[in-house]
Amino acid sequence: MFNETLIHRYDAMCHTLLSNRLLFSWILHDYIPEYTNCSLKDISQLIDGPVKSLHIRGIQTTDKIPLQGEVTFDNLYKVYLPDRQDYLLINIEGQNRFHQSYPLVTRALYYAARVFVGEKGVDFVAQDYGELKKVYSIWIMFAPPKQLENSVSRFEMNELFICRHNEHRKVDYGKIEVLMMYLGNHGEVTGPDALHFLDVLFSGQLPLEVQKTILEQTYQFDYDKYMEVIQMQRSIGREWIEFERYEAKQEGKREERTLIIRNFIMNFLKQGQDISSIVANMVSTFHITKEEAEKYIQDVSEELI
Repeated sequence: MFNETLIHRYDAMCHTLLSNRLLFSWILHDYIPEYTNCSLKDISQLIDGPVKSLHIRGIQTTDKIPLQGEVTFDNLYKVYLPDRQDYLLINIEGQNRFHQSYPLVTRALYYAARVFVGEKGVDFVAQDYGELKKVYSIWIMFAPPKQLENSVSRFEMNELFICRHNEHRKVDYGKIEVLMMYLGNHGEVTGPDALHFLDVLFSGQLPLEVQKTILEQTYQFDYDKYMEVIQMQRSIGREWIEFERYEAKQEGKREERTLIIRNFIMNFLKQGQDISSIVANMVSTFHITKEEAEKYIQDVSEELI
């Protein structure tokens, strides 16, 4: 098992780098439609907080709702729209553990929803729901499976006409969006681009001098200011990515084994075999316990209902 202390240290270092104003401006410019036509300098000035600071402070990152538990966000920012008449709430999360017992996109939607619900009493009061601000939750995956590397997906709400055409303004209902960014080999992405910026910044494979040159010359990133954090992040990151790749292989083997067992059960059920006979065959074939075999059969039976 990967050292938990190292995981927390790696999380902290990633949090520091993702709080960089320049990097955040690049992400907004390239992947958030509201800022596509703005310059990086203009976007930087729209992020709430001291403009001269490289590091963004953000707003309160712990959300408590009675009976709903507590959520702590990595980073949560108020970013004004180009006309400065309104603002968005943008949550950005760095995710090291891709292999979870749940879909990460579902967690991202939950985080966005918690930010959205948390606006009551802050951004709007009483029944003035029109004052609700749009929320983005941006998730950066540092060690995704190979097939997802260097890809970006956006999840948004759209109107579907069921009976007659009655179009609503998207600004009134498109209040939550999720962006999933999967990092990979920087050489597979053409820069300058926010994804390329992230790939280079979080690369553990690039020689230090090459990494420094790209970050400084292509992105005007203050490498020296973050040098210690980057070097520690590189060291731990290499080990972490190898660990995640191992976990991915193990997960693949588990999924393959589950599929084989499922087909095994289906075949015997089609033959009309009784449950006790199927359990006995599974125990001897797959070297599992009687309880495990019965659980597999129960899961397959529920699929067939």
